[in-house]
Amino acid sequence: MTRVLFHVNHLWGAGHYARIAAIANAVIEAGGAATVIAGNTPLPGRLDPAVRLVELPPVRSPDASYARLVDANGNPPDAAFWTNRETLIDAALAEARPDIVVTETFPFGRRKLSAELLHLVAAAKAANAKIVASLRDLPTWPSNTDRVLECADRLRAHYDAVLVHGDTSIFGLNELWPGEVPVPMRGTGYVVAPPPPPVANRRGVVVSAGGGGDAAPLLRAAFQAHRDGLLLDEPWTFITGPNAPDTVFAELTNAASETVTVLRSTPDLPQRIAAARLAISRGGYNTVIETIAARTPLLVVPFAPPGEPEQATRAKRLAALDFMACLDEADLTPQTLAHAAQHALDLPSLPDDPLDIGGAARSAALLAEIAGGS
Repeated sequence: MTRVLFHVNHLWGAGHYARIAAIANAVIEAGGAATVIAGNTPLPGRLDPAVRLVELPPVRSPDASYARLVDANGNPPDAAFWTNRETLIDAALAEARPDIVVTETFPFGRRKLSAELLHLVAAAKAANAKIVASLRDLPTWPSNTDRVLECADRLRAHYDAVLVHGDTSIFGLNELWPGEVPVPMRGTGYVVAPPPPPVANRRGVVVSAGGGGDAAPLLRAAFQAHRDGLLLDEPWTFITGPNAPDTVFAELTNAASETVTVLRSTPDLPQRIAAARLAISRGGYNTVIETIAARTPLLVVPFAPPGEPEQATRAKRLAALDFMACLDEADLTPQTLAHAAQHALDLPSLPDDPLDIGGAARSAALLAEIAGGS
């Protein structure tokens, strides 16, 4: 039985946690044991009950700049805060006795958590565990050469492999990082939940803004486009996300009607998208891949602040393949959104299996191989 310990700390959106949860569940399904150390508030209902969850005092970024971190009260963490987290990590490591430790994103990112993660890696290596990095299809591009060299040094010193959770027919492994990756890189396929069964008579529009706090432009433009006539005969559901500003949620709720529903979140979002005639969303990893896998027509307005081209890069590549439509936020108005939504509806039907979404099970199998020395 392979014992795997995961460390994940989403700082803004929640997609990183969702991806690690899916892999941990796959480890359990394959007969292994899994522990997830969550450094920010975990998404409810994502983990198999057999996965051991260790919740650290949460730390997050208050905005998409990632320039600073704050605790649950919005205050900068002090030394005692970090010491407490390390103590909890040490206890989790001692109890789990993992054969392999997985760090999500690090050392390709999460530099502000370097001390904590290097502490975990050193303790795990001292206990003879293998060390693996878990990386989405498109990591955040480094801001300078020093960060590229630093990443390579940490991989060389501590890591046994990197798992890249994407479809290599869409993004080749050599496109991911602008410098040396001195350990084996293994493509896994996308890590998402299996799509719900297909729905014969799709109906409605689902607008989802993701887990970040950047929801207002997309939500307002989509709401106005509907009021101006876009798919007026269809029911609309707006999922603002848990971190959307209260003012935006109240604004949409007050303007809702019998055919418009406004929710902060919903546990059945994949099922709603799979049954919809059209989905409109940000460009986060999970929502985009799950929507394409469900073969629901999709319009993406990627979130692309300075230094964060990941969503836009993914959206434009998939749009070029006619998997979806894409609209830059700089061009976003109710009118351009309505035009792009019609383009999404007019695209050719997707094949039955448009993307490799077997990444969770394949990741679990690769972790077992690496733990065994393969």
